[in-house]
Amino acid sequence: MHQFGSVIIAGTDEPQRTTAGYVTDDLFNILGARARIGRRIVPGDADEQSESTVVLGDGLWRRSFGADPNIVGQTISLDKKPHTVIGIMPPEFNFPFGGVTMWIPYRVNATAERGVGGLLGVGRLKSGVSLAMAHAEISTIANRLKLQYPEINAEQGARVVGLREGLIFFSTSCG
Repeated sequence: MHQFGSVIIAGTDEPQRTTAGYVTDDLFNILGARARIGRRIVPGDADEQSESTVVLGDGLWRRSFGADPNIVGQTISLDKKPHTVIGIMPPEFNFPFGGVTMWIPYRVNATAERGVGGLLGVGRLKSGVSLAMAHAEISTIANRLKLQYPEINAEQGARVVGLREGLIFFSTSCG
């Protein structure tokens, strides 16, 4: 699962606004992505009682932190909240597109209201499951949600596409 938003980093030469990806703990594993230095987001990082963490993109790490590998383990301020840097991604990692410069664990608030939108789900199909089969299943789920929550889901939908097509759509419509 992925969503993105703007954050302000303080503690560098000057505060700066950048784009963060809020991701679930399985995203890096699904994509087969490994951290260049440190580690990636893992189960437990998004728990409400765990410390706030962040994984930096290579470009941000070079521009704002002078490519210092010792930034891993240090605390930086994101939107006036402390986050421990746990890893640096390699330069070729730019999910979902090049404008995202860091990744923060996506924390699901169990008491939050329904209606959070703009999420991009990423997954791998089971062996023997086609895109058409997965699309049929997700459409069934979306239709059930429309019936269960018509005030929120009446105009909503979901579809399953290949990763490349999804990222092209996502980056042109949202980025």
